[in-house]
Amino acid sequence: MNLSRLQMIVAIAVIYLSLPACTFAAEEKETENKVTMVIIGADRLLEDIEYMVNDLASRNKIWKEKVEENIELFLEGIDRKQPVRIDVFFDEKNGEFYRPFFPITDVKDFRNNVDAFGVTNKPISRDVYSLAGAFVGFMKIANDYALFAPEDQRASIDPNVPEIHAPIEPLKKADYDAGIIINHDKAGLEDRRKSMAAVRKNIISGIKKKSTESVEEFDFRKLLAVNRIDNFERLFSEVKHLEAGWITDASKKNGLGTLNISGIEGTDLAGTIAAIPDLKTSYHTIPETKDFVATGRMLFPISAANQEQIKATIQAYQPVASIRIDRKEDLNDKQKKAAKDAIAKLIPILEDGLTLGSIDGFVEFRRIDQEKSDSLHDMVAGMNAKSGRDIEEVIKMLPEIRDTYKTKMDTATVGDFHFHEFVLEDNVPPMFKSLFGSPCHFHIATSEKMVLFSIGENSKPWLEEMVDLVSKTKEQKAPENFFTFKGHFGPFAKALSARNPGENFVELRKAIIEAFSEKYTDDFIEIYDKQADGEIQGTLTVEPGLLRLLGILVANFADENL
Repeated sequence: MNLSRLQMIVAIAVIYLSLPACTFAAEEKETENKVTMVIIGADRLLEDIEYMVNDLASRNKIWKEKVEENIELFLEGIDRKQPVRIDVFFDEKNGEFYRPFFPITDVKDFRNNVDAFGVTNKPISRDVYSLAGAFVGFMKIANDYALFAPEDQRASIDPNVPEIHAPIEPLKKADYDAGIIINHDKAGLEDRRKSMAAVRKNIISGIKKKSTESVEEFDFRKLLAVNRIDNFERLFSEVKHLEAGWITDASKKNGLGTLNISGIEGTDLAGTIAAIPDLKTSYHTIPETKDFVATGRMLFPISAANQEQIKATIQAYQPVASIRIDRKEDLNDKQKKAAKDAIAKLIPILEDGLTLGSIDGFVEFRRIDQEKSDSLHDMVAGMNAKSGRDIEEVIKMLPEIRDTYKTKMDTATVGDFHFHEFVLEDNVPPMFKSLFGSPCHFHIATSEKMVLFSIGENSKPWLEEMVDLVSKTKEQKAPENFFTFKGHFGPFAKALSARNPGENFVELRKAIIEAFSEKYTDDFIEIYDKQADGEIQGTLTVEPGLLRLLGILVANFADENL
């Protein structure tokens, strides 16, 4: 039970983010390479979790008997009004380690609490305790806080105690329920890169080949993991300042997340951020659809490093695609060859598009019948291309893959755009069938510099309208936000219920479907990201649907483990 309680608290933190004698440091070493996570106060955390689990997810019994009870046990001896802080470090040889700061009201009560969680503690000096069991290391009592460090990191808390509140003051001032803050300097750049070595090794060594996958599929899956490590390492190494925070407001029935991030001068991250204001788009004349289901815009630079990473990933996928095509029992040899040939033509087009150095696109998504909640949908989208008309060769090949794939080429011409039609008469992917129906109609408009398309049997006039707008756009403009998304998650949750989930996502799929079922209408999500003052500034606003999902996940974990 003790370990389960500890797992419960850690899970909540991750999902939610997630005067004895002593010597104090004169000032905080801001050159420390770390990520600092903060919960502004235990009472605030408890209120938020109750709102999500009890009020929104309606897991009343689980909340009362498992979640609340275990959180209350964890809080014995803790000052519920003061911030809880956890510093995360990465070590080149040993991987990640943690330095928690817990505010306390009574040393004896807190020591008993720690012991109840399977961590024995014995005094070795007036204010320092050795720890064993579930956590091996040291605990330092200072300034009404209990500081923890692994056994080989005692010097990080004793004898000099790091400043507790000053480094997290921006998060406290913003009054976030929970937040993350990073402050790095240029001098520690290479140390931060090297510090990820053990983490990288541990993650890669944990990826094992499945009996059902080929060598190529295993290598590709491992490459995706390496890409994630590379991206995190680049962010952790190159970030100068990062501040992220979250506020759950039950009275307003929403959640608000904010993000501010800047890069160290001369790094790939700083260069990417600096390039954003110079980008311009022709899609600024595309109007936001009335009564949209979803609407979005994106104009973002692709750095040279990211271009190489994406290109390598695309190339690694080609043999994987060939193997999966060979496994399809409903295709004959001729059809399989056509499918492989289509992939072989598509990959150079994607690679060529990367050389544009940016992603510039839009999407509009709507119900066909606004009066019916179960209406099918249509959508229109577009993005810039290096040689947009090259995609026509791939479209022409589709009927060779399946008899139920029908194409019509050059059905119309508008300015520089050539219109084509592609219909899936059968074998429509379940999610597409749920959203757009069956047969599923695609209309594609290609020009040298753009590819626009629509999905929906009667969506062609909408596509033609958008093509006409961009064709008449003479002046490109830099948007206020480089990324915008607003949308209702409900239709996509319904579509998700139509497909078979992978074995690792069964429970998550169930939770998403429940959280955004048709009986709820609080499914709106809104994201804005812009570049200002040399940094990325972003906001995320969600209606209770996403908070309900978090509540379901916490309740499910508690029910299974406590």
